[in-house]
Order: sequence, then C-alpha cells, then structure tokens
Amino acid sequence: MFKRSKSTFIIIIILSSIIATLWLRSDWEQYWNSEQQFQIQEFKIKAGATGNEIIKALEQKGIIKSSFYLKFWLKLHHKKSSFKQGTYEFIGKLNLKAIIQKLINGDEKLFSAQIIPGWTFQHAINQLKKNPHLQNDLQNINLIELLHLTHSTE
Repeated sequence: MFKRSKSTFIIIIILSSIIATLWLRSDWEQYWNSEQQFQIQEFKIKAGATGNEIIKALEQKGIIKSSFYLKFWLKLHHKKSSFKQGTYEFIGKLNLKAIIQKLINGDEKLFSAQIIPGWTFQHAINQLKKNPHLQNDLQNINLIELLHLTHSTE
C-alpha cells in the first residue's frame, strides 16, 4: 500500500508541474506579446544603474506592467546588465520584446544641436554646453587643447 501511495504522489507532483509549466508559459506568451499604446513616453537610464533599478523604474513609469516575468527572462538570458545608458522614447504600440530590444540595443532618442556657419569655435562650444541632452566629456580640456585636438586654426 505504501508503494502505491508513493507512486500516486509522484504522478500527482509530475502532473501538477506540467500543468503549472504550461500555465506559466501561456501567461508568459500573453505578457511578452501584449501591446501597449504609448503617447510619447520618455525613459532615461543613468550611468551605473543596475538591472533591478532599471526594471523597477520601468514598472513605476508604467512602461512595463509587471517586473516578475521580465526579471526571470533577463536572468535566464543573462541580459540584466545589458541595458545601455541613454534617453529612450516610446511612441505608439509596443510589446515587451520591442521595449527590451530597444534598451539592450541602445536605440536611443536622438537630439539635434545646430551650429550656425560663421560662429566662432568658442560660440559653438558655448551653445553645445547649453544643450541639456548632451553630455560634456571635455570638462578637463581647456579651449587651446580642444582647438589643437580638432586641428582648428582659430
């Protein structure tokens, strides 16, 4: 009698596992493929942000509905640390796959900066410094060094 109840228990466990797996897979497919309509949603990933911080911010801004499946998928595919720093824009209908691909591929929002012909080099640099979307990596270089690096004759 003990052997029979043990085998029945094992069969119940196996069947329960199969049903749970099928249910999770079905739920995952719906989550992964469900589209969400965006009215110009901007999202920024700062340098040094962890995968968990980014996922939490995505959920807080309403870009993703639940972090549970996303954390699991990213862990499974070793992509949690693959998000690229930058400013992203979500417009129109997007599913989770499109959102994640955009963040992993670094498909950032593009910004423009206009330099008018005839401006001096110093005037152009000052205008670029005023643009809030540009990152200034030249803070420790003075104007003479910058002119030399750009082979400018000003």
